[in-house]
Amino acid sequence: MKRPIHRIHKRYVLLTYLLLSLTSCTVGPEFSAPQPNNIVLEHNPSVFNTNQQPDAYWWKTFNNQEINRLIEQYGTTNFSVGIATKTLEASQYALQAGKGIYYPQVSLNTSTAKQNYFLAPIGNLSNQSVYSISTLTANVSYALDLFGVNRRVNEGLEAQVATDEAIKKGVQLTLIGNIINTALTIAAYQDELQLIAENENLLISIRTLYQQQFDSGLISYDEVNAAQLQLNRLNSTHNALETSLHHAEHLLNALCSVSPNKKIQIHFTIHDVSLPPSLPLSIPSNWIKQRPDIEAALAQLHLASANVGVARAAQFPNITLSANMGRANTSYSQLLSTNNPIWGIGINLSQPLFNGGSLAANHQRAIVLYEQSALNYQQTVINAFKEVSDVMSAINEDRIELNNQRQSLLLQQNSFNLTQANYYSGRVNGIQYLSSLSTTKQAEINWLNARVNSLQNTTLWYLALGRINYPVD
Repeated sequence: MKRPIHRIHKRYVLLTYLLLSLTSCTVGPEFSAPQPNNIVLEHNPSVFNTNQQPDAYWWKTFNNQEINRLIEQYGTTNFSVGIATKTLEASQYALQAGKGIYYPQVSLNTSTAKQNYFLAPIGNLSNQSVYSISTLTANVSYALDLFGVNRRVNEGLEAQVATDEAIKKGVQLTLIGNIINTALTIAAYQDELQLIAENENLLISIRTLYQQQFDSGLISYDEVNAAQLQLNRLNSTHNALETSLHHAEHLLNALCSVSPNKKIQIHFTIHDVSLPPSLPLSIPSNWIKQRPDIEAALAQLHLASANVGVARAAQFPNITLSANMGRANTSYSQLLSTNNPIWGIGINLSQPLFNGGSLAANHQRAIVLYEQSALNYQQTVINAFKEVSDVMSAINEDRIELNNQRQSLLLQQNSFNLTQANYYSGRVNGIQYLSSLSTTKQAEINWLNARVNSLQNTTLWYLALGRINYPVD
């Protein structure tokens, strides 16, 4: 006796409902971000302000329009940013593709084949039947994610997107910092070369005066020789700075992805760049969330956690529901005109039974890689604290050195003013006057270098905080 078809359908519906109710079960660890340690950084309150929040467009604190123009014009045109952007887009598409597994998979198939049936089994030893059969079917399948393997795979894809977002942010942040510091380097080289050129002219005049005194028999040639040696050393410094300037200009072109025959001109001086009187100091739990390297390490930890779930779910059954419906006919042209339906419904279940321990080993490997990622995250945080502490120390030392050089420059300028007054009154000779002026030029160079170091370490400070709100997509 045949069972009613509707009872069979009810059983399929009931079984499907029970299987779907199991899809809320997801094996593997539920990821939670590690809590940051409550660490307090010792700081100089005269330089670092805990009540001051880092500006998202922090480079504008230098109050230099040319620096702002460089960032606005070239902050996104570097090929490294383009590579990071394309990598992020690829991972976003991979995530979009991965989410397709949550929906039923539908396909349309058509086929035509010749069939050959021998009639010998039923007693006819000579005849055979050859005919063609054409089919047109729509197939629907749905993978029941009973143990969350698909959800863990997509969780991993989401973590990869977060990783690539952090990498892109890091590339942009580093690029902006490098552009600013390279531009500052070029401006400093140009300023220093101008001061050295002025100093060279002074030393030439001093050497000429010594030569005249030697020709008059007033001094020995040692004085002339010493003046020439000093001039030669300054010329060597000039040549080395010229080379360094060219290298810095080439670097700026590369950072901005500009061809070498289109040199980017820097028209400002170090005097045109403001040094922020105070710098923001966020609490560690805030800037830890802002740093791209920590964000990437956290996303990689999340990915490793999801992979543990994937490896664990691979040890459990995999169930797929499928159904198809269509028509069949011996003539392809009559497929849609005749009523000859065919259909099928089924459940496919696969359960790993023996694999030589591969699945268990893969699960343990995923756990070990997760533990490795956890250690990498912790080390990244430690390295971040080290970097922030190093830059903070450098800034403190820079401010002290800059103040010392400023005081030295003021003292030397006062000394030169006295020498100049005595020179005009005839109390000192021209050599003493020129020597005092040359020493003042060197004091200006020393102050210039101290200010550049302070400005560049300020840039590194903002990079260490990891704050960026650029570019606007």
